[in-house]
Amino acid sequence: MSFYTFNDVRSRRQRSENARRSDNLRTELVASSYKSVSSETSHIETLDCQSMSRFSDSVLAFLLGRSAYHMELRTFGMALQGAMAVRNGPNKDLKMHWFHAFALATIIAFGGGWFTFIWMGKPTSMIASGDVNVTLAFIAFVITHYTPFDIGYKIANSLPGVLAITSLAQMFRSMGTIGFISSAASELNPSPYYPIPVIGPILYGSLLGNMGGFFRKGFDGYLQNGIPWPFQNGTSDFVIDIVYHWLTARILLLSEIL
Repeated sequence: MSFYTFNDVRSRRQRSENARRSDNLRTELVASSYKSVSSETSHIETLDCQSMSRFSDSVLAFLLGRSAYHMELRTFGMALQGAMAVRNGPNKDLKMHWFHAFALATIIAFGGGWFTFIWMGKPTSMIASGDVNVTLAFIAFVITHYTPFDIGYKIANSLPGVLAITSLAQMFRSMGTIGFISSAASELNPSPYYPIPVIGPILYGSLLGNMGGFFRKGFDGYLQNGIPWPFQNGTSDFVIDIVYHWLTARILLLSEIL
């Protein structure tokens, strides 16, 4: 009887030891799984952070005009806006001669590019960059005037199309204003009263968005109803030009002093 009791005790101890080992093994497996999941989660979070960083960098580069083909894209948006202004206005019935309508679209879209550089005795940007600007202007004109079933015009005239075109066109104006003011600031000589030219670059940047209107309507016709919209527009008015030129001028002066 005692022999069986002793075996029973030993058997119970063995089962208890096996159960403890099983518990330890399960604990190790759970811990290992937790570490694996934690490591994988950390890896996923790192990838998410990197993806968000790349996305924000891409958005910032686009807004600053530094992304790939940004110049071509915003030029195309400006060309589309000029072509749509003709299509929705003087050529809404498509009775204008195509060359007349095309030339008018380029003047509306790129009036500053056609004429403003003349004030400094330089080739205009429309001629200097004609391979890109004129080509994109012609493509935009064809899309808005001569696509089958008028599909190009309908897409460009839809709400998403108008938002996209307006955004790109405004970026074109902003970048153009910055470029023209900077170019004038580097070309013009300062007066004896201040170390950098002040009024000249501001006037030059303001004229950029208004040369097309002066060319189309004449001096009196363009100004007879007060301050034209391009002068008031956020990328061509005196306030924006003054702020940009003043800030960049102060930074330039500080860099020279330091």
